[in-house]
Amino acid sequence: MSVEEKLTIAVPDDVQEALAYIAELSGQTPAALAERALRQFVAREVPIFEQIEEGMDDFVAGRTVSHEEVMAQAKAHIARGAKAA
Repeated sequence: MSVEEKLTIAVPDDVQEALAYIAELSGQTPAALAERALRQFVAREVPIFEQIEEGMDDFVAGRTVSHEEVMAQAKAHIARGAKAA
């Protein structure tokens, strides 16, 4: 069983009007459309924040690569790609 919690947000008039328009044409409620939009936003953003946290953990643990090493690897990668073309 999932627990639902209400979230109240202030939405500019133009967004409310657009949401109402889409809801009317799609046969969905504005709340359902807003929930879908939030789910898509969260699905896109959570992995980004997880990767940032992972990077910060790596940094704190000393798992880093110098700028020079990265540039050398990038240049080698580019050179390999140019030879393959």
